Amino acid sequence: MSRGISNAVSLPADHAVTDIAFALLLSGDIPIIIFLLGATAIVVSRHLRNREPLVIQSVRHHVETQSPSITIRRVRIVGDSTDGKAQVLVEHGISPPSYSLYEVDPTSQTVIHRQDSTRLPPNIKLTA
Repeated sequence: MSRGISNAVSLPADHAVTDIAFALLLSGDIPIIIFLLGATAIVVSRHLRNREPLVIQSVRHHVETQSPSITIRRVRIVGDSTDGKAQVLVEHGISPPSYSLYEVDPTSQTVIHRQDSTRLPPNIKLTA
């Protein structure tokens, strides 16, 4: 990898970015760089997923095991019910968008499915 990078860096200053990219491509460094960027993206996404609150992890796991055909787009905690259970909204589907509302008991991590809808439930207000 260092051979291609040193060749690209040692090009005269008047060479364009495309010349530098071509030097990296000829040396075989571009596929390695793309692989490293992809691997970094995977590691970061797994790290961020592990930092999700336990309530969201419980709902995500419940949906993935109960309905493996559903592709989850977003999971949000949208509030608490009157008995202290967290309300979690799962967005899935693109056209039309679909929503599923779940309640999670934070002590036992029990997930209860409440409703499915193609519209956002009226009592749920999303913020950015």
